Amino acid sequence: SAMKMEQLQVEVDNMRSGLTRWCKTHYGEAFVAWMHIKVIRVFVESVLRYGLPVDFTAVLYKVASGKEVMLVNALDKAFGETVKGDDDPDEEEYHDFVLIKFEP
Repeated sequence: SAMKMEQLQVEVDNMRSGLTRWCKTHYGEAFVAWMHIKVIRVFVESVLRYGLPVDFTAVLYKVASGKEVMLVNALDKAFGETVKGDDDPDEEEYHDFVLIKFEP
């Protein structure tokens, strides 16, 4: 029984190391795919929602923790005001710019 338990433990350790290696290898690919989806969404919303020409410039901001509201307020002040839909708390906010948050 102890021999069987030790054999199972070795098998589990081998499987765990294989899975860890697989995850480390494929995490980068998944992250790149996720970023491509975000970029496509920015393009589609910019062109279809706001009617920008297809040669617009997109900007990525890295915001310090707790400063997100200040950035959104500054962008609203520079580009326009926030519009809330129908006073529904679940309704999405609309800005005069495309805002897609990213939290890995």
